[in-house]
Amino acid sequence: MLASAELAYDADIIMVMNEKFNVVDRHHIDYNQYNAQLFHQYVILSVEKNRMGSDLVELQLRKQLQFCRFKDAAERVTESTITGRLSGQ
Repeated sequence: MLASAELAYDADIIMVMNEKFNVVDRHHIDYNQYNAQLFHQYVILSVEKNRMGSDLVELQLRKQLQFCRFKDAAERVTESTITGRLSGQ
């Protein structure tokens, strides 16, 4: 897109949704079949900020895709993710 330099800006926040099964460290699911099945029912919403304040907030949301929605009770992710960082740090 061609536009004026005045329109260029940095995003304040970035929100990314991933399947929980795909982004948790493998040791959480390798030897625990129950966790593997449970993690398929969740997505992780990662919020990263560009400015001051808390960074890398990871929340898990339970899928209710038969109703085209997620449950409204979001919880912090307690498992370590593949980035090697624990959520909430």
